[in-house]
Amino acid sequence: MAHQSVAQTYKETSLENAPPIKIIRLLYEAAIREVERARRLDPKQDARDFNAAVHKADCIVTELRYSLNHDVAPALCGDLQALYLFAESELGRAMGDRDSDPLVGVSKVLSTLLSAWREVEVQTTRG
Repeated sequence: MAHQSVAQTYKETSLENAPPIKIIRLLYEAAIREVERARRLDPKQDARDFNAAVHKADCIVTELRYSLNHDVAPALCGDLQALYLFAESELGRAMGDRDSDPLVGVSKVLSTLLSAWREVEVQTTRG
């Protein structure tokens, strides 16, 4: 029990002190992980787990959209917002239709964005 407490404390401290770019990367990775988990499930037979995974991914994408700062980079934020809205719509469609097909596009969009953010993180780290 104490080990879990120490591990949890380390995790929380590590995240609290992480640079924003790392937090963004971690959010993308978590969203993709949940989308891929949902894709491995049968949405008709594993509805509860499917919906839980899709819902978690949707919450993350929504948070990413809410965190956009349109004052700093309006064109980029507009493009990202459109992609996030697409992902949110497809996640909603997957849940509503109990169909994993819409998750393919969501996975592609999030993976492409993650790749770009990883490159930004590398460039930022290099100085």
